[in-house]
Amino acid sequence: MKGYACRFIKKTVPVLLPLLLMMLAAFLAASPGEATATEYSVGSINGHVTDVRDGHPLAGIYVFAQIKFWAEPWESYWYNFTNTVTDSEGNYSLSGLPPATGPNSDVMPHSVGPVYGYYHVEFHSPDGSYYNQTYGDSGSIPPTATLLTLWPGDYLTGIDAAMIPVETCAGDVHDLRLTKDDVRWGSYADFVARNLSIDYTIANAGAADALNVGILGADNTGGVSLSTSMPVGLGDIAAAGSVATTLDYYVPEGVLSFQTNVYAAALDRCGTVFYYPGGQPPPIH
Repeated sequence: MKGYACRFIKKTVPVLLPLLLMMLAAFLAASPGEATATEYSVGSINGHVTDVRDGHPLAGIYVFAQIKFWAEPWESYWYNFTNTVTDSEGNYSLSGLPPATGPNSDVMPHSVGPVYGYYHVEFHSPDGSYYNQTYGDSGSIPPTATLLTLWPGDYLTGIDAAMIPVETCAGDVHDLRLTKDDVRWGSYADFVARNLSIDYTIANAGAADALNVGILGADNTGGVSLSTSMPVGLGDIAAAGSVATTLDYYVPEGVLSFQTNVYAAALDRCGTVFYYPGGQPPPIH
């Protein structure tokens, strides 16, 4: 009988088919130019930065307004358009920001160049004592951020951050491991459609809880592809706990074996993202 294999953290495990059959784009020579107040009816983004533990204001935190720059119609990156520093009361104001002039071309670019009016806001601790934070990142997998829209003359307030000290999560380590439980055709119809199901268990062998665990995708050999929509949210996995899940794969006719490398991510209680395996985001397209 031919075999399939799947790999997650540190090992490759055999998968046996049922008996039937189986950047950063090179920076442009001229850097994106700063817009001036005379060219736009500018707006601003304003907020307050505190310590998450007791709410005391944080002075000296760097606050960045980022916009997207399209180097090519198909290639883009975020860059820091402007920045400021919180005052002694934890307040900040990012002023002189060019507003939006039309639909959000952050998603559908119409030309090469910067996209004004749509901003991410990031908060950085200069001495590394707090975790960096992006406004609106709710701790989802994959991480997300709120895209702020600034129309002419807008004065946005309440763009706040409650920052988490690095020491809060010292020693928090989770260790996710994947094992294969079963490989099966769910039904005769699935067999005809070449829709193979693999049951997995993801166990947390670490000493800390893994939060918002999610499967992000898989690389497969033999022309096999995932039928299950990604990402798959699995919730929290406590230390020494586990969850079961099933992924469906389309297996082309004539393929008798393949390998699948499953990629996942999880957060610690401070919101830091950990990727499995290898510590880096998966090469999923």
